[in-house]
Amino acid sequence: MELIAAAKDASDAFYLYLDDKHEEAMTMIKTKAEPCNIYHAVCLGAMYSFKALLTFDPVFIVDALEVLKKALDTCNSRRRKYTLTNNAITKLIFTPKYDEYTEEEIHAELCYAECLMLQTGLMCIHDTSVLSLIFKVWKGHQIYKECQQILELRTWNDENLRGHYESGVNMGIGTFNLCLSAIPARYLRILEFVGFSGDRQLALEKLKLGLKQVNSLRGPLCAIILIIYNLVAKYTLGTHRDRKSVV
Repeated sequence: MELIAAAKDASDAFYLYLDDKHEEAMTMIKTKAEPCNIYHAVCLGAMYSFKALLTFDPVFIVDALEVLKKALDTCNSRRRKYTLTNNAITKLIFTPKYDEYTEEEIHAELCYAECLMLQTGLMCIHDTSVLSLIFKVWKGHQIYKECQQILELRTWNDENLRGHYESGVNMGIGTFNLCLSAIPARYLRILEFVGFSGDRQLALEKLKLGLKQVNSLRGPLCAIILIIYNLVAKYTLGTHRDRKSVV
């Protein structure tokens, strides 16, 4: 199945999910799901994760983590394979030739990062080691940074796929920065030293950019994150006193 068709399936199912038709949405994506299809896998993983995060039910959390593990394996199987000229060390010295990546490989990177982000959210409320949690947060953050590079440096042939990809990058970088900006400044400085960033203004700008891409797969998610932040999180964290944080 082509990526654009799989992305549309995921979008249709997700809109059903947002319309409170959870079982119908899950049945739809399970019916259409194909082996090794990254968008089907991440969509199903996201639905299970939302159910777990909204209920905090230990059974749902375990189920969601299992589905996400399969989704991560699916996305990882479709990512660009490391070679002697394309690995973590050479990427520090040379900029990879992203035009040589296939459409599926670059979208697999993004979907892999999204699954890691969901898995991290579940691990925060599930019994897990702190070191494992920090490593997954760091890994997801690094992949999103590379996805930003891909977005900027790649020559895009399909604007629809580019729109889906760009909204995903904006959502990921925006969400990471928004969450990290809630950490006290003295701890955030340590995290910034090892490659993290917690720029709230950048986070809100990225999420607003993603929100404007109304026809993209992740546009509605950007809207939900902004709503949660503006109605709940910023009053809980006390950031509503900062005028710069107002959207």
